[in-house]
Amino acid sequence: MAEPLKTFFSAALVRRLAADIVQAEPTFPSRAFIKDASSGLAQMELLERGKHIATALEMHLPPAYPDAIDVLLRSLGPEHTTDELVGAGMAPFVYLPHVFFVAERGLDHFELSMRAQYELTKRFSAEFSMRGYIARDPGRTFAILREWARDDNAHVRRLVSEGTRLRLPWARRVAWLDRHPDHVLALLELLKDDRTTLVRRSVANNLNDLGKVHPRLLVETCASWLKGASAERRALVEHALRSAVKRGEADALRLLGFGREPVVAIEDVRFQPRRIAIGEQVSMSFALKNKARTSQNLLVDVAVHFVKANGKAVPKRFKLKRVALPPRGQVELHKRISLAVHTTRTPRPGTHAVDVVVNGQAFRSGSFEVLAARSPLGARTRRQAPGRLKLEDLFWELAAELQAEDPRVVEGTIMNGRCLRIGKEFLALVDYKGSGLVVKLPKGRVAELIDEGKGEAFAPAGKVFKEWLSVPKPDQRRWRALMREGIAHVGT
Repeated sequence: MAEPLKTFFSAALVRRLAADIVQAEPTFPSRAFIKDASSGLAQMELLERGKHIATALEMHLPPAYPDAIDVLLRSLGPEHTTDELVGAGMAPFVYLPHVFFVAERGLDHFELSMRAQYELTKRFSAEFSMRGYIARDPGRTFAILREWARDDNAHVRRLVSEGTRLRLPWARRVAWLDRHPDHVLALLELLKDDRTTLVRRSVANNLNDLGKVHPRLLVETCASWLKGASAERRALVEHALRSAVKRGEADALRLLGFGREPVVAIEDVRFQPRRIAIGEQVSMSFALKNKARTSQNLLVDVAVHFVKANGKAVPKRFKLKRVALPPRGQVELHKRISLAVHTTRTPRPGTHAVDVVVNGQAFRSGSFEVLAARSPLGARTRRQAPGRLKLEDLFWELAAELQAEDPRVVEGTIMNGRCLRIGKEFLALVDYKGSGLVVKLPKGRVAELIDEGKGEAFAPAGKVFKEWLSVPKPDQRRWRALMREGIAHVGT
């Protein structure tokens, strides 16, 4: 099992921070800082660790904030080398304590702190610290953000959008943003056609947050942006509407071309197996039939009613597929449903009802039974090849996660098996003749990873696919990072 993210903030990382600061300022009391910053760290969660280290920085940096921030900025490492964060892993989080330091100590030093956040976001991200500055002085802060929206650095432009999200995860809410969404939209107008997916994805997330507070304004904005939209802007709008679509909001569905009430039948529903243990997967298949005399564009999801600790069932929607069915036509669809334990969802025993959701309308389609987790010895049947189930489980769990992040990622077929695609382009597959993960990346990147021993050439039947990398060993963090790199490559 992969180490929890919080373990990144360890005594070793504290020593590294101290060494970086000493290199910039030899008088820094590194030994005392290491002792205070490491004390009690193991008992803390991720954000708590970042704040704890920030407190130790405050204790041992020069007492005057201008002097302290000067030392920190001189200790920073190189900027992000690409316009993407994909594949960076936890490395940039080394600057999380710096962001907390600016958030807590810098509010009385506006100009210095805005410069600090400008530098930090080129190496990590400063949306968390930006919230306090918006809350205290929105006029001055937004004036600078308008300038940054035209900055040459994509990570700075991303901060403009990310820092003004109404419901930014892990961050404090800013009531002023809720009351003045027009100011936020004015910034997003400057960024909606940004040349990088990094920034456009952030704009989509900002709009998605907007819809949770001002749903009418989200629809109006998306409708306006769809007029004469490029393919990139349309993809942005579709991603921005994802939560509204999941909520079945008619206006959002209409904007995407799925506003008509479906005239369909759900038939031949099968769950295999129908009784599963926590930690396993169930495969669902069904036939979707067009009962109308005209063609229909259909957006199909699956909603699983997960049983909670209090015995109540709460539905969770999973994206499935967009289909265009001719009159009286039909298509067979498949969905894997994972009952793995996640930090955000703990499966419980009980009957789990399942709906097929078509253009926002739910059709109850059956149920499956979840049992208590099996013992380790009983978790694998004789027919299952050792390791294969683990490889496929990991791949399709990651696939579901990435599909939730980017609706362009869809299931397809290749070489008589299942795969992931973006549109018609191949993205990834799993376990083709022992290959493990196979993912499409730039040719030079594939060669680089092979040279570093981090992957292998993919050569079925002796033909080498120069843009395809094979990673036979299952590794959740590594596979996730590579699949996200693949999305950035294939999706551009």
